[in-house]
Formats: sequence, C-alpha cells, structure tokens
Amino acid sequence: MNHFIDYFVPPHDPILGIHPSNLADYLHLGNWQSKAISLEKGKASLYVYLCKAVSPRKHKHYFSVNVYDVGTKATLSRKLFSTPEAALGYVSDVQTPNASLPL
Repeated sequence: MNHFIDYFVPPHDPILGIHPSNLADYLHLGNWQSKAISLEKGKASLYVYLCKAVSPRKHKHYFSVNVYDVGTKATLSRKLFSTPEAALGYVSDVQTPNASLPL
C-alpha cells in the first residue's frame, strides 16, 4: 500500500524564492517556521529548512527537514521526524563543521 505525505509550503520554501531575509545562522524552536540555513558541501550550495508534513491516511503529523540544492534547483532529501526538537537536532548535527550530509 502506498504511503502519501503532504508537505506544507512554508514562507521560506525555495518555491517562493530564496531571500536573504529568510536565512539564519542556525535554526531553533523560535525561528524554524520562517528561517532556513545555507550550507556549503563540496561545490554544492545547500538550503536547509523545516516544514510541517502530514500523512492523511495514517493521521500522523511530522516535521520535515528538507535539503535543497541551489545550483541544480532540486530537492535532494526530505527526512521526517515526529517532533520539531528531533528535526532541529538533526539539522544541528549536519551543520557542524566537516559533518557529512546523509541524504
């Protein structure tokens, strides 16, 4: 059986444009709904942001960490978490120097 996830489009989604006003040095509980971070991994410039997601069939709510490649204009990954704290912890781990980005 297929499992569908609906991703909500937050105001800082790259679909709406990437603006300097949407960027922060780091994400936390007070800013994740309106801010994103920019990371350089190799030659790629990545835009990392959180959004809400829902599984209509299972009636579950999630928090999605999205990694968008600015150069190719493509979403590289979406990782679901049950709490915003868990999602922010993942982003914090990825943001540390020399951390690899698990996609």
